Amino acid sequence: MIITKHLNLHVLTPNRKTLVIAAIASRPYVQAAVNAGFDVISIDGFTDEDTKHLAKTTHQVPITKMQLNADEVLAIVSTITPNTVAGFCYGAGFEMQPVLLDNINQHIKVLGNSAEVVMQSKNPRWFFKCCDDVGVPYPKVMLAPPKTIDGWLQKTIGGSGGEHVKILSATQAEVPGNVYFQKHQEGRLISCLFLVDQSGVHIIGFNEQWSESSALAPFRYGGAVSHAELSQVATLRFTAYINQLVSAMHLVGLNSCDAICDGHDVYVLEVNPRLSATIDLYSPNYRGLMAMHVAANCSKLVASAFEQNNQCKASIAHQVIYANCDVTIEHHMDWPDWVRDVPQADNRFKIGMPLCTVMAKAETARLAKSLVHDRAVELSSKLIN
Repeated sequence: MIITKHLNLHVLTPNRKTLVIAAIASRPYVQAAVNAGFDVISIDGFTDEDTKHLAKTTHQVPITKMQLNADEVLAIVSTITPNTVAGFCYGAGFEMQPVLLDNINQHIKVLGNSAEVVMQSKNPRWFFKCCDDVGVPYPKVMLAPPKTIDGWLQKTIGGSGGEHVKILSATQAEVPGNVYFQKHQEGRLISCLFLVDQSGVHIIGFNEQWSESSALAPFRYGGAVSHAELSQVATLRFTAYINQLVSAMHLVGLNSCDAICDGHDVYVLEVNPRLSATIDLYSPNYRGLMAMHVAANCSKLVASAFEQNNQCKASIAHQVIYANCDVTIEHHMDWPDWVRDVPQADNRFKIGMPLCTVMAKAETARLAKSLVHDRAVELSSKLIN
């Protein structure tokens, strides 16, 4: 029997306070905030039908080089009266421009890790030295191209979603200056969603992730399933590594950590010091997650850990569907109730763009993963044909 720590969510229903939530794709966080009783002003790059329905106000901004357009985000934030909102929460879209968080914080309180923490965590020199200092293992890293390229990956500093990860090739042209190199490690990609408050680190859940490969992006994020089956040794090791990194990095609120698990061995890849899309896998069951994130940033004790058998909890999976050709969304499209991030009618998607997300729930992670794959195949055939 595998025992891990989970959260006893017994707190916080805000009095319909409003959160500003910004991310490349904000819907999972908007959903979690609404589940927790917040109104939401959303800022993202897609503004799908779900987000328009959930949020009080939506703003769509351009995505520039895998980041939200800073000028447009600031222009929107400047129109918000500070005392009318509880704060500003963020997901992916700020890793390459953490100074934007400082600029936002001058107008609205940023809830989550500071710009300095984001900058340090996404600096490979700083982050992997931190891992060395606290004894956390990771696949070998180099800041300059390795002499032998076999088995090496190239990663963009501050990249997210896996699209920036490339297989190092002898035929590629000039190497850009904003990359680092990491040895490919065999194993399963596992992420951990966790919350940090004044009482410590609270593990929300371990998730198995997979890639939806394309010719240009072999490690593009495909999806994830909650309550991944790990050995007890791997679970304890991963938990210990997270605790060590939290202490060294001074993290707060909701965060996630990605690692490769090979049997009992765990190799950390990165910490994402921001809201994670895997909140999608927990917010239906743990409706107070976003409220806990807000409270943790206000120095309140919001969670207590308790031991619970993972096998007693149903698993939730999500999978992103990408356009494998140019697609225009038809008005008559009949969307199943297990689809999220439903695109607006007449929206045009170029090859490689994310179209929507498919959800599934089952008694085990294996069954949920199988079901979400089947649904993704079914929906993809309707969208493309």
